Amino acid sequence: MGLIKWILIIAAVLIIGVVIIGSLDKNNDNPPSNTNNTPTPSGVNWNEVRTNSVAKVSSDFNAPKYIPISSEGWEDSEYISQDGNTLYFIYLNLDLLELPKVVFVGPNRDPEKSCKNGVSCGYVSSKSQRGDTFYATKLGDNSWSTPKPHPLTLDEPVHGIVLVNDNKAYFHIGEEGPQETQIAYSEKVNGEWSEHKEVTTVNTKYREDDVYVNPSDDKMFFWSTRPDSFGKKNIYYSEKVNGEWQAPALMPEPINSNEDDMHPFLFKDKTLYFSSGRTDGRLRIYRSALLSGDIATGTWSTPEVIVESNFAVGEPTLPADGSRLYFLQIFNSGTGKYNADLMYAEKK
Repeated sequence: MGLIKWILIIAAVLIIGVVIIGSLDKNNDNPPSNTNNTPTPSGVNWNEVRTNSVAKVSSDFNAPKYIPISSEGWEDSEYISQDGNTLYFIYLNLDLLELPKVVFVGPNRDPEKSCKNGVSCGYVSSKSQRGDTFYATKLGDNSWSTPKPHPLTLDEPVHGIVLVNDNKAYFHIGEEGPQETQIAYSEKVNGEWSEHKEVTTVNTKYREDDVYVNPSDDKMFFWSTRPDSFGKKNIYYSEKVNGEWQAPALMPEPINSNEDDMHPFLFKDKTLYFSSGRTDGRLRIYRSALLSGDIATGTWSTPEVIVESNFAVGEPTLPADGSRLYFLQIFNSGTGKYNADLMYAEKK
């Protein structure tokens, strides 16, 4: 689940549900929601924090902009559609860095209670604890529709959704344990999304997370915690041959390092954007180009830093025309409070 996994907290949210439920006021299923224009209950004015600590980007991008559908809750696993008109992300209404203390910080994005058993998607209360995928459509330059739960997340939470076309989506499922997420897909048939199917060739007993599949549906990237020659989290690649995904290959240096390497996004089948903590443990977004050979065994350029901040950035994603780089930034208030927001930078 992207940056949430990096900070090793979402497990407590989605796995140890009994702890959260036990911490909740059973009589309060409507925690207060906050706007980004006023101080939060902790006294943080996030507008001011963002203004003073917006991420730095490489010279080929303009200064990043905050996407106003972000909230005081936790957004994660950002993905922009190929046409640039639909933005997908995970939402959860908790301050994750306050756990095990339960602190509600965001609005209920689903007051209609669209999810299974009549609960609100992406909403933690005494009745449910789940993070869900939402989407919003672009109305103008930086204007978006009110986010809604994606149909795929209504019965079972799905995370890190990527659409190869209008009728097929990949994502990861299974937050039952800190080492157990699996890559799966679903296809739309007669206007309805089918029950998900796991991609068994690439799944293991370890985490397989933040899948990316190209629009041709024949190249797959993801990161995993499976033991391998590099340390910590590593990026893997699988190719589809004769309609079947092949056993994944560990990406070579300089893509992988002995620190966390995550959030792969392949642009035009030749340029890989990804997040890494290789410099000092703090996640930055890097870019590397395939210079020669095949993806898994060829030569890649030395990764260059594209986005960095004073705490963490990740989840790079671009539309087909490469006009914008969307990403997630975790903002640090300087007083022990953090907030993850959706951001983008225009290509010059």
